[in-house]
Amino acid sequence: YANAAHCAIVEVNVDTGEVEVLDYGVVHDAGTLVNPAMADGQLLGGIVHSLGAALYEIFAYSETGQPLSGSYLNYLVPRSTEIPPIKIGHMCSPSPFTALGAKGMAEGGGPVPALIASAVEDALKPLVIRITTSHIAPEGILSLIQEARAAEG
Repeated sequence: YANAAHCAIVEVNVDTGEVEVLDYGVVHDAGTLVNPAMADGQLLGGIVHSLGAALYEIFAYSETGQPLSGSYLNYLVPRSTEIPPIKIGHMCSPSPFTALGAKGMAEGGGPVPALIASAVEDALKPLVIRITTSHIAPEGILSLIQEARAAEG
């Protein structure tokens, strides 16, 4: 199995609830890399896809179960202008179980929603906000900010 560590720096607009990812880094160990460019592409794709899940994409349904997010007009995905600089580092601890020392790689974007939630909590630390969902929409963040401010008095 591959291993990775991800980190992110975010900025939260307390007036709108919008989250901007300013910087992103990942260090990944997939053993011996057979094709380093492909490994980078898989990591970038997985991270961007997961950023979309954390900050943009949501499957919304009406009370009768009809999809409300049936097109890109109302199902948002991250555009190139919203993708932060992503720094990738590779470590190599070869697998003793494969001929080349390679490990499974997948796309490496799994921890992104939890990472972004933690980064947003850290950015809003003075307000003591706790995020309990993996999808962080601006209206949800704004609601948490307003609740925290109301509780302060």
